[in-house]
Amino acid sequence: MRYLFIATGILFLIGCSRQTNNRTSTDNHADEVLTKMQGTWIHTDDSLATVEISSSNWTFNYTGTDTESSDKFLITISDTLTRFVDKEVKADFLILSNAKDT
Repeated sequence: MRYLFIATGILFLIGCSRQTNNRTSTDNHADEVLTKMQGTWIHTDDSLATVEISSSNWTFNYTGTDTESSDKFLITISDTLTRFVDKEVKADFLILSNAKDT
């Protein structure tokens, strides 16, 4: 389920990104995207599963269970991801990181 939320977040980020191929991300663009992501997002098939985005924090929640530290992530938006993506790819990347998982 965690990966479904991550995939949803990435698709959202792609949908919010600018449509030109020759752009680079700026701090302002990353801030705009992060601002649009704020709030509580409810899973379309399981209304008990939610993601809460507050400031630069992403928290996976499931009603009826306690939220653990492993369910809380720091959001970073970057225009480079050199370890995994060819440098020629012009895109923004949503990176979720915490002490246990990245």
